[in-house]
Amino acid sequence: SRTVYVMGQVQKPGAFENSKQTSLLDVLANAGGPNRYADIRNIRLITTKGEVKNYDLQAIQAMNSVIVS
Repeated sequence: SRTVYVMGQVQKPGAFENSKQTSLLDVLANAGGPNRYADIRNIRLITTKGEVKNYDLQAIQAMNSVIVS
């Protein structure tokens, strides 16, 4: 397992233990989901290498899911 840190406009920001195959939606669910101030079309994931990946939660929900890598 690994620790994923969720910050920003979510219900419960913090550190969460997840498996390597945890989806972005699962990570957001662990944090209680986006709050009413969240821009769900502009979610940023920052990797341990400092790389920034942008996601559109509306598009992800419509497609399926994205594995957090």
